[in-house]
Amino acid sequence: MKRIMIAVLLIGSVNVIAFAQDQEQTPSPQMSARQMKSPEQRAQMLTNKMEKELNLTSDQKKTVYDINLSAAQKMTDAMQNRDRGAMKNIKEERDAAMEKVLDAGQLQKYQQMEAAMMQKRMANRQNRMSNRGGE
Repeated sequence: MKRIMIAVLLIGSVNVIAFAQDQEQTPSPQMSARQMKSPEQRAQMLTNKMEKELNLTSDQKKTVYDINLSAAQKMTDAMQNRDRGAMKNIKEERDAAMEKVLDAGQLQKYQQMEAAMMQKRMANRQNRMSNRGGE
C-alpha cells in the first residue's frame, strides 16, 4: 500500500512540474500579439496614429514613417538584447528627428502623446505586476 501511495505522489508531482514548465514558456496573449508585429507594422501603426493626432502633411507623413521605421527596427534589436540604454537612445534619436519635421504645435501634441503612452505603459506594467502577485 505504501508503494502505491508513493508511486501516485511521484506521478502527480511529475505532472505538476511539467505543467508549470509549460506555463512559464507560454507567452501571455499581450506579448504574443506585440511580438508578432513586424517593425514595419509598428511603424505604420504609429505613423497612422500620428497622422490623425497631429494632422501631418503628406511630406511629413512619409518622413515620420521613415523615422518610425528606423526606430522600430533598432528597437527590435535592443529589445531582443534587453538593452535599456540602447532603447533610451533610440527614443531620444527619434524625438530629435521629430523636432526637425514637426512644427511647434505638432511637436507639443507629439510630446503630450508620448507622455500619455508612457503613463499607459506604466499603468499596464503595474497591473501585470499586481496580477502576478495575486496568483
